[in-house]
Amino acid sequence: MGITRSGRFAAVTNFRDSSDLRVHPRSRGLMVKDFLTSDDPIQAFLERIISRQGEYNGFNLLLGDRSSLVYHSNRGTGTRILEPGLYGLSNHLLDTPWPKVVRARRALAEILDEPGPVDIETFFEILHDRTPAPDRELPDTGFGLQWERVLSSPFIVTPAYGTRASTVLLLHKAGRVNLKERSFGKSGDSGVTHHEFALSET
Repeated sequence: MGITRSGRFAAVTNFRDSSDLRVHPRSRGLMVKDFLTSDDPIQAFLERIISRQGEYNGFNLLLGDRSSLVYHSNRGTGTRILEPGLYGLSNHLLDTPWPKVVRARRALAEILDEPGPVDIETFFEILHDRTPAPDRELPDTGFGLQWERVLSSPFIVTPAYGTRASTVLLLHKAGRVNLKERSFGKSGDSGVTHHEFALSET
């Protein structure tokens, strides 16, 4: 995920599906970098991605600028222009009601309903939730019950696999950006990156 000083925004997540994996896929992360370093309008950039999307493993892509936000997946029904509102995205299609998506979106709505300014740390509390979902609510994404349990919480911790970073990006109406990321290693917290800046004049 990233944002430029001009207000271009991009983020990508993988689409969890063990039955459909490429042998030598293109890097999904490069889509974010390429968009942020490009001047192409969103639709023109997306057309290039769509023309070769079969070369990637499953992905969800968010592309935005100061006036619009667009969602695209190579595993769903294509492109969707997102109107103002509240959405949830994990490793399946936008707003798929996985337990952790439903829980996190509900918690986010409660924060946004509170009067007054929002403390950025309250968003990290949502991201750091380690509560697993009940077995009856678990999705079946082909990884087996034990791993579905592990993957069902927003924050994942195991000796072999886990959450690498939690990032909160706030973009204020006045054009001020607040970006904070907490990184994690096997031994726990491994650092904090924090950037605050104003978007450049257009």
